[in-house]
Amino acid sequence: MGNKDERYLCFEGPKGDCSLADFEESLNVVFFELRKVADNKTNIVSLTLYVSDIANQQRSIWKLVEEYAMELFGAYITIIEQPPTSGAKLALIAYAIKERCDIKLHNVSDCGIAMTHSSYETIRIRTEPDHTISIDEQAKQLFPLLEKELSEVNAAIEDNTVRTWLYVRDIDCNYKKLCDARKKYFGKIGLTKDTHFIASTGIEGATEKAARHYVMDSLSIKGLKKEQIKYVQAPTHLCPTFAYKTGQAYGKVGRNVTFERATEITYGDRRHIYISGTASIDKEGKILYKKNVLKQTKRTLENIEALLNSCNATMEDMDYLIVYLRDASDHRGVKNYLEKHLPDNVPYIMVRGKICNPMWQIEAEGFCSILEDNKEFSNYF
Repeated sequence: MGNKDERYLCFEGPKGDCSLADFEESLNVVFFELRKVADNKTNIVSLTLYVSDIANQQRSIWKLVEEYAMELFGAYITIIEQPPTSGAKLALIAYAIKERCDIKLHNVSDCGIAMTHSSYETIRIRTEPDHTISIDEQAKQLFPLLEKELSEVNAAIEDNTVRTWLYVRDIDCNYKKLCDARKKYFGKIGLTKDTHFIASTGIEGATEKAARHYVMDSLSIKGLKKEQIKYVQAPTHLCPTFAYKTGQAYGKVGRNVTFERATEITYGDRRHIYISGTASIDKEGKILYKKNVLKQTKRTLENIEALLNSCNATMEDMDYLIVYLRDASDHRGVKNYLEKHLPDNVPYIMVRGKICNPMWQIEAEGFCSILEDNKEFSNYF
């Protein structure tokens, strides 16, 4: 979905019984669909693969990526173990731009890529802590590693980073360490509730290294003016994250949660809205419908709609949704609900990703791009 010159493409592999051969067959099916798009004069800028068993599947993925080197030249590729809840071996989301658009892709060290477009540079970086150190030290490494990578291209987290995805192995045990480390680091660089935080999703996910407990994908943009960035709230529906109270939402984690609910970027020719991981809470931060996944799904969508409304947008504007389920057995019921209540034009994938509190059964995030004309700022392309 999306504008004619930029689209997000969602694919899911076939369902069925499994073996390694079946995974490779599923991978070929998904990449074949992607190739049909790439052959249509399209640049694949980034893609994320959600797989069921990364330790056994990653080698097959990179082997196929080499075969598709022409279509994926310069693309930012990230792989995370978050099994599709449908029973498929993998799902994929790709960000595609029409070839006629004036962009250039180049590497940022070994960790990511930068895309120059108009007067901007969009930088995608993955940071992976040293898996041989303690869990606490791994949590503390994430943002300093990003800081180091960004400094190589004259960028900084506090000025340029607009979105992060934080994947946590065993989130029930390890999320608090991450929140503590992030809050302390943000305070060090001047990010507080009185300035701003960063739109984010913190969710369970794993890489191929069993001893690596955290990994982070990030999106940073150079060339933006402060007036182009809006940090989005929807106070009628959900509180700012820093307002969580101990015992209401996260328990002991609550007072250290620091991310933006959503961030809107205005360009001369469009607006981009990044919706952070959103769950079933009310305006006081209380978890709603703790034992009812369908009611939680309804409230989650209402909260996302409220954030979109704060940006003069609606669910129909969404380019995609990622739906995280704590329990994969909820797939059919949630899928039936989404098919009835989501606009037909909004694609989504559903993956198993435990949310940071066991009482949350579902979380969702997404993105939308809305065309418009604003003479005050440079165009996106």
